[in-house]
Amino acid sequence: MEFRLLLRWLSLTVPLTACTSERPRAGQETTVDTMMVFVAEGTGTYPRIADSSRLLVNGSFRSDPTSPPCRLVLDTREWASFRVPVAPNGVGFWTVRLPQTFKDRTSKARTSLGSQWVVWEEDSTVPTRGHFRLSFREKPQGYPHLTIGGTRGQTQVEECRIPTQDGPISVALFTIAWLDGRADRPYVVAYWEPRRGPPVQVFATGIGPDVQRQFVAALRTLQYSRP
Repeated sequence: MEFRLLLRWLSLTVPLTACTSERPRAGQETTVDTMMVFVAEGTGTYPRIADSSRLLVNGSFRSDPTSPPCRLVLDTREWASFRVPVAPNGVGFWTVRLPQTFKDRTSKARTSLGSQWVVWEEDSTVPTRGHFRLSFREKPQGYPHLTIGGTRGQTQVEECRIPTQDGPISVALFTIAWLDGRADRPYVVAYWEPRRGPPVQVFATGIGPDVQRQFVAALRTLQYSRP
């Protein structure tokens, strides 16, 4: 009899634990979340954020308006400066600074599914070591997101904001762990809805402990100008 009662108790408590493990506790900060997200089929959409009220219909998330200022700072004065025209339908151009190892892999702004995009990749012997993508969308879409397989899940997510004169740039930093033992891969995604100029999204990834700092520093240099 006692054994049956124990099994019944386990059947009730285990699902409850699984359902509540990803929810923030009362008073817990939602801008920094070090939860591990396990994916049963090895496939998931990232970044994953505990606050489901910010989930959009396209699978992306809106930013947390209470997130703190981004703390990661690097000196970018020696970095290469790139100028990207908002063409063919837009007016003005974007400028951004990236580390000297990054090269523009698109000869001009391309159009894909109604949004322009430009990609820079790190000039390295390791394929796709660093990747920085800037895209301009007609309507705000929240954070850029990706669906990937073969993962163990998300091991880190942190949100912050970069203040500018035209409104804050919303930033999310997250890390993906792999099932096959590959090194964890850090990502930075961001979007900006400036008061002047078109909305912009950024998706960046690389390998190494310093790549998130570099990408956040690059976001600080992002500017929109009109002729």
